[in-house]
Amino acid sequence: MRGGPLASKKNMGKVGAILFAAGLPLGLFAGTAFASAEIDNTSTADAYVDQWTDVSTIQDAQANTGDNSAESGVYGENETEQDADASASEGNISAEDADDAIAGNAGGTNDQTSSSTNDGTSAATISTGPASATNTAATTVGQDNSGGASSTQGVTQADIDGAGNLYNSSSAILTVTQGASVGTSQTAWANTGGNGAYSSVGGYNGTGQYANAAASGGNIGGVDAAGSTAGNTGGSNTQGSTSANTGNSTASVTTGAATSSNSSTTSVTQTNSGGASSSQTVDQSDIDD
Repeated sequence: MRGGPLASKKNMGKVGAILFAAGLPLGLFAGTAFASAEIDNTSTADAYVDQWTDVSTIQDAQANTGDNSAESGVYGENETEQDADASASEGNISAEDADDAIAGNAGGTNDQTSSSTNDGTSAATISTGPASATNTAATTVGQDNSGGASSTQGVTQADIDGAGNLYNSSSAILTVTQGASVGTSQTAWANTGGNGAYSSVGGYNGTGQYANAAASGGNIGGVDAAGSTAGNTGGSNTQGSTSANTGNSTASVTTGAATSSNSSTTSVTQTNSGGASSSQTVDQSDIDD
């Protein structure tokens, strides 16, 4: 069995040290043992957290009651032309003996009546109802990170006789990156419309009349015309023309409500708790060298 108990080695080492101090050769104690010890105690905790949120909302709402057009038109035209001839001519008497002769022309009777009437009613109406466009967007993002990295070291006893080194190191690293990007783009259009209403009424009356009730001639010619009667009587001419235009035009545009609405709600919550923890404990370090 090589060597001896640890207590004997300790005593021999002490004896050797004494002999060395006294200038005695150490060869006499070749069995003496020297202890050399090294303790390296290292603890590392590393935690890396990366949180990122990207939210994009795009909305478009359009409301239009229309591009409407209403047109209404009334046009009337009346044209009347009359020509009447009730004339009397000639009726002459020519004789050698024209006693008690009666000669004469009587014009006729001309009765003309012209009536023209235009009655027009034009109505153009546009009525548009409501136009409604609605967009609603809700986005909720939640990120939660808890805990981390933990390093614990414990050196309860280091009892070393001789030459010894004790290295005790501990490190804890925590890196947290949190980012949030929110983009919202909204467009809303409301238009009651480019509406147009047109109404038109037009009337035309044209009347032309001509009448002739003349009497001509009726002459008496002779050598002996005692007691003769000669005469012309003109006729009768009555003309009546009536023209009337009545127009009623109405154009009306009524537009309802156009409503466009956008609503966007974005909520981003990021939470990081915990971290990196490093703990070292050295209860006793007894190194004899």
